[in-house]
Amino acid sequence: MLLPICLRGWLLKSCARRKATLLVRDVAYASLPKARRARAHAEIGKWIEEIAGDRTEEFEELLAYQFRSAVAGDAATRRLLRSLALPTA
Repeated sequence: MLLPICLRGWLLKSCARRKATLLVRDVAYASLPKARRARAHAEIGKWIEEIAGDRTEEFEELLAYQFRSAVAGDAATRRLLRSLALPTA
């Protein structure tokens, strides 16, 4: 079945916007200093733990990603993790 011309145009524009959004996100992330990215991952992981409460098991994969990304950072980030009483691998 052929899509109407207007729908095909909308789909193409929608896909193009999605690709542009992903590109902007990737460039913005890559432009942050590694230490700042690592601190952000540690802070997000701690925030997830706080809001998850007793349900942290449901967020294990997400938490593991955040803290693994944080540990990949610099020494200052590792100190931050220790101050938050989080595992540093």
